[in-house]
Amino acid sequence: MVDNRSGAPTAARIGIETPPPGVAGITALIDAIPQPVWTARLDGSVDYVNPAWQSFTGVSGEAAQGHGWTVTVHPGDLQTIETALRAAAGTGEAFDIEYRMRRADGVYRWHLTRVGPFRAVDTRNLPAIAWVGTGFDIHDRRLAGEALRASEARYRDVVDHANDIVYTLRLDGTVEAVNPAIERMLGYRPDELVGRSIDPIIAPEDVARAHEMARQRGGDAGQRSYEIDLIAKDGRRVAVEINSRPVVSAGLPVLIHGIVRDISPRRERTQQADLMAAIGNALTSTYHLDVQLGRCADAIVTHLDAALARIWTLDPNDP
Repeated sequence: MVDNRSGAPTAARIGIETPPPGVAGITALIDAIPQPVWTARLDGSVDYVNPAWQSFTGVSGEAAQGHGWTVTVHPGDLQTIETALRAAAGTGEAFDIEYRMRRADGVYRWHLTRVGPFRAVDTRNLPAIAWVGTGFDIHDRRLAGEALRASEARYRDVVDHANDIVYTLRLDGTVEAVNPAIERMLGYRPDELVGRSIDPIIAPEDVARAHEMARQRGGDAGQRSYEIDLIAKDGRRVAVEINSRPVVSAGLPVLIHGIVRDISPRRERTQQADLMAAIGNALTSTYHLDVQLGRCADAIVTHLDAALARIWTLDPNDP
């Protein structure tokens, strides 16, 4: 039963012959709520919508009666609402549901509606005799959340397919996250390193320097780069350049983000250039040939590999 003047639910509708004191005040309060409010029977047929609901949808209280309210719900969401109401009818428990509600101008906006059971007496031991729903416009928040998730997905796709290693470390050097490039560069799967210290894959002579750089990263918000050697799973040394910066929360560093780039080819080119320059200097000097060859051998030892230096110093009489 609906009050003829306001459309508000009456005491008779819920089976109370004599309205208890305060019912009129509650009705006035519901009418004044700025969010859409409705009441419905257990089968989902509506018998009351407040003025805010009518104002938002442009549908009168009379037109919303029974299942008239369904015209305000996006066709793609109606089945979800009906299914939720049927399920809740069996339990009598409150529930939340999100759906698109049509505004008076025809635009659908996402709403979160909290639906609770109405009982003749305020006790959970009695079965519900009706539903009371209150809606909240969450359209902007939902779209912002969807945009954020889409942005995160795009970022994750870029990171997962990057040629460089992208990592996150805790301040104690534990690997928080690392992308698949770690396997292509060093042979380690990400799950082999996450949750473990980064130290074992750093060349021993570079561990102290890496720690010092991490402490510096944790102490300011700047970004710096440095070069160290990493040890691959197969024992290879890989020369890398690391660019890292701290993640700051409430003014304090909490994590370290970084990018690792393989600079082995660049380092090899530099070493070769230095070697050729040193050999060139040795060969153009005014010293005797044996001194020149000795200087060339020294250059090779310094810039390339000691074993290769033997080609300059072999005795022809050696077997």
